[in-house]
Amino acid sequence: MEFFDNYLLYNTVYTYQIGLEYNTGMILSTNIYNRPFQPELAQKTIGTKGGTVANLIAEFAIPAGALSADTIISMHIQTNLLYNFRPGYVLPYNQVRIETTPPVQFSSNARFSLRVPFFDHKIRMIPDDGNYQHVFSGNENNLCMSAYSDAGTWEPVYSMVYDKNILPNFCYKILVADLAVPGIFGAGIIINTVDYEKKVLVKNRVFAPQSGYNAMSRVMIFFPNPSYEEVILKIYQMDGKKIYERNTGGSVSMVSWDGLADNGRMSDSGLYIAVITRGGRQDSIIREKIYLMK
Repeated sequence: MEFFDNYLLYNTVYTYQIGLEYNTGMILSTNIYNRPFQPELAQKTIGTKGGTVANLIAEFAIPAGALSADTIISMHIQTNLLYNFRPGYVLPYNQVRIETTPPVQFSSNARFSLRVPFFDHKIRMIPDDGNYQHVFSGNENNLCMSAYSDAGTWEPVYSMVYDKNILPNFCYKILVADLAVPGIFGAGIIINTVDYEKKVLVKNRVFAPQSGYNAMSRVMIFFPNPSYEEVILKIYQMDGKKIYERNTGGSVSMVSWDGLADNGRMSDSGLYIAVITRGGRQDSIIREKIYLMK
C-alpha cells in the first residue's frame, strides 16, 4: 500500500495509525512510522507525449511535443539547507538540479515549480540553524526563483508566486517559471524590487555549441514578464539578416538559443543580436549582443 502525505516536511518522521472503524468505535491494528523524508532524486523517462517529474520539493512538467524522443529527466534535490553563495544578494534555498539524458533543449517551454514550506508564517529550515531572523525576517513575501550561473553566482529569475494552504499554520509558497533548458534553481529573496522587475540577465553571452561542454552549449536570457505576455525571440546577424525566430506562450521569462538557424544549420562564429518582444509591443523590446564561438 502506498500513501502520499501532502503534510510531510523535509527530514521529518511521522506516526500513522491504521485501524478498523465500527459503530462501537475504532479497533487499532498497528502504528506505522515513515522513513525520514529525503527526496534526493526524482527521475522518469518522458517522451513526445510529455509528462511530469515531481515530489514535495519541486515539480517539472514537460508539455506534449517538447521532446522529440524518449529522454531521462532527473531532478536532483541538492539541498534543503540555506547556503549563501553570493553574500548580500541571493540566498538560495531548496536547491534543485535538473538534468536530461541525453542533453536536450525543449522545443516548447517546460514549467518548473518550487514548493517552499511555511510553518507558522516562517520558512521551514532543516536544520534550524538560528539564521532565520537576519536572513528571511521581513522578506517572507519577497521570494523569487534563482538560477545558478556557470560563473558561480546565483541570479534572480522572474517567477510567479502563489500560496497553497494545507493547514491553518502550514502552507507552501509556490514559485513558478517556464524553462527552455535544464539547470540549477533555488528559492531566493528579492533584495532590489526595481532591479528585479527590470533587470535582464544573459547567461553564457559567449557560448560554444560545438565545444563538447554542455554548460557552454547555448545562451540563455532571463527577463521580467510581469503581464505574462506572449514572447517572440529573433536572432539577427550584424548585417540585419534574421536567421532564427521562436514564438512562446504567456508566462515565459526565459529564452535560449543553441546556435542553430531556422534552416537547421549551425550558424557561423561571430557576433549576433538577440531581440525579445513581449506582447508585440515595440516599447517592450529587449536587445542583447551575444557571441557564438566555434
